[in-house]
Amino acid sequence: MIRPLMLKISLAAFLFIFPSEVHAGDTALLKSYNIKVLQGNVREKPSRTASIIDRVSNGEKVTLIERADKWFFAILPNGKTGWIHKSLFRDEKDDGSQRHKNPQTRLLRLETVIVTNREERILFTLSDFVTPRVFTIEGRRPMVVCDFIGVGPGPEVEESNKIDGRIIRSVNVLVHSVEEPITRIIIELFSKQDYDIQHVFYKEENLYVLNIKQM
Repeated sequence: MIRPLMLKISLAAFLFIFPSEVHAGDTALLKSYNIKVLQGNVREKPSRTASIIDRVSNGEKVTLIERADKWFFAILPNGKTGWIHKSLFRDEKDDGSQRHKNPQTRLLRLETVIVTNREERILFTLSDFVTPRVFTIEGRRPMVVCDFIGVGPGPEVEESNKIDGRIIRSVNVLVHSVEEPITRIIIELFSKQDYDIQHVFYKEENLYVLNIKQM
């Protein structure tokens, strides 16, 4: 077993304040879309006058997580987040038709365990040892995002999983069609709580464990 890398993250102080017209139940959210313009701006707020914090290019995939009128709060390929206008991406979501056909490593199984009413755990079983890129998104819909680079999902891994817990609201699995596949796991948490997030790697078992505890 590799020594656990501890992440202590507070999700009570929201970093992103979303406008009142956010459509939380929008069917376009928690999906990946293709950027159709040659290059587009990513802004700090949902406004054309807001500061530009990054850029996206044609063919890149973005994951939409919030909507404010014609603006979407998105996760970029590099893991950063920001607001993009709907004119930048195609209406059709990435259906995975161009995804990497034969990734060497696969996510074989994804299991959620309710340890106690204040602690929940997600177990990722892979065909080989891979450490994901992990980051958090704070706001109206707090999330933990795990990017498994070079990994494709196995046939038993479902795209959307609703959890009957008090901490984890849902687990969504997306695949980005890039030169090498990226399986993106979006773990949506219940808001207005503080969390202690830790993860552990079990190399011999090819097992990655994400533990989320309410503080």
